[in-house]
Amino acid sequence: MINVFGEEVVSQKPFLVPIKRDSLEKILGNNFQQTFQNEMEKIIYPLRKYLSKGYPLSLGKEIWEYVVCESLENAVWHGAGNSVIDVKFNNIGCDIKSISIGDGSHTTEASLFQTFKETTSNYFEKNKSGELWTLFVDGWQNKVQSVDDYCLLIIVRSKETLDCSICGFMLSGDKVSYSIDNCVMSNSYMKINSLIDYEYADVKIYKSKTRLEIRLKRNFTQNSDYFLPIFDYDKPI
Repeated sequence: MINVFGEEVVSQKPFLVPIKRDSLEKILGNNFQQTFQNEMEKIIYPLRKYLSKGYPLSLGKEIWEYVVCESLENAVWHGAGNSVIDVKFNNIGCDIKSISIGDGSHTTEASLFQTFKETTSNYFEKNKSGELWTLFVDGWQNKVQSVDDYCLLIIVRSKETLDCSICGFMLSGDKVSYSIDNCVMSNSYMKINSLIDYEYADVKIYKSKTRLEIRLKRNFTQNSDYFLPIFDYDKPI
């Protein structure tokens, strides 16, 4: 990696790394896919009339947490904004996100960490990337590291077919420390490097939303080495 001064620097290990599909299947258990299919169908079935007429599917984020919880054996729901963890099972703390993808090169975004501190706008206006990093990136990393066996689970729904798949990320080691090479500033957002490899996702702090968000890249969502199909809209009822 070359910094802004043309000097070679040692890249830090990403904070989160993707979980290979075979490992993800073992974590979620043998019955997860079929149970998720059945649980989602109970929710989707009453809506099929409207979906067939072209109405968009809109489900609250909690619904996805409920379905994941019901699809895992011995799982307990920990949502309602009480912690970074939404579902816990077998001592694994799962942070559940749901996003969709259409024709673009990225998915829609999911929030990782949010704060309503008034200093956020001031940090952007004065180009204070270090302060933004401390507030958002360190704030999120500290929350994640406080969880034993943290696992980020992201459900991706196709806007076209309504089919769903899931991927997972796990901790790779130490926190990523702030450096000028690990972020890119603009007037409206700060892009964060090294939290997750850029081949898989973009992570940004948005000024207007005062939050840290993740968007997965299309090429990654189509990689069967990492993604597990969990809902087929056209599967016979």
